[in-house]
Amino acid sequence: MGLPTQALYPICHDHKHTAFEGPLLVLGQPHFTMRQGDAPAFLRMVGIEPDPRAEAALEPGADLNARAFFGLLGIHDVEILDVDPYQGAEIIVDLNEPIPKKYHGRFKTVLDSGTMEHVFDLRTGLSNLVKLLAVGGRVVHQNPCNNYVNHGFFQVSPTLYFDYYAANGFDDLRACFVVQPRSAALTTAWNFVAYHDELFWGLNSVMCPESTQLGLHFHARKKIESKGTKAPIQHYFQRFAAKDRAWLANQRRFVIRHTPEAPQLEDIGMLEP
Repeated sequence: MGLPTQALYPICHDHKHTAFEGPLLVLGQPHFTMRQGDAPAFLRMVGIEPDPRAEAALEPGADLNARAFFGLLGIHDVEILDVDPYQGAEIIVDLNEPIPKKYHGRFKTVLDSGTMEHVFDLRTGLSNLVKLLAVGGRVVHQNPCNNYVNHGFFQVSPTLYFDYYAANGFDDLRACFVVQPRSAALTTAWNFVAYHDELFWGLNSVMCPESTQLGLHFHARKKIESKGTKAPIQHYFQRFAAKDRAWLANQRRFVIRHTPEAPQLEDIGMLEP
């Protein structure tokens, strides 16, 4: 799992919108590209004042880790979940199997920084995340969308998360595309494109050229008690069944390209009926 410096920007944006709370669960032991000593300056640069106690405890030359980073956000109760203990996880479970009841409702934040695309039984895995969260808790996903063939079992479409979480009692659903260059992705600034219903929530609506990789950053809040067992109908077909002709008539196709300055969003025309 990875949390390079570029991936921290949307996480910090979410935290500034509504501060994350602990206990916080991270799926897998994430790899940071930042040193602990650089993290306070990064947070101040994005408008977040680090927690003084956590800042005083940093080891400046050491690699950043999940506990140190989220400690700087004021979250001091952080656990790692993994299928194997080899990277020091506290909770050893296979997300393909139902999560033990002792973990239900235990966490206020669950962070998936690149795990769910590797979980074969995605429906069970997502239901497990819902069960892990307390009411009012929030889930954050960062997963690949396009040009990541064989990175995992799946390349995730935003409609999966929007439709699934909406059907299972979540609100405050927000997302952005993470637009990366295919070469030097860890050392080049990424672009971010906010995900808007009126632009992107159609069929075959977003593509990228060979030079670009698309990822997804997604956020949702658990509004009511839920076990995450409801299977959604895809949003496009809900609108189709409701004969929402104005929305259906505005379905577009887009190409998103990474550039060093800002993303390029090209409208390539109406979706063919």
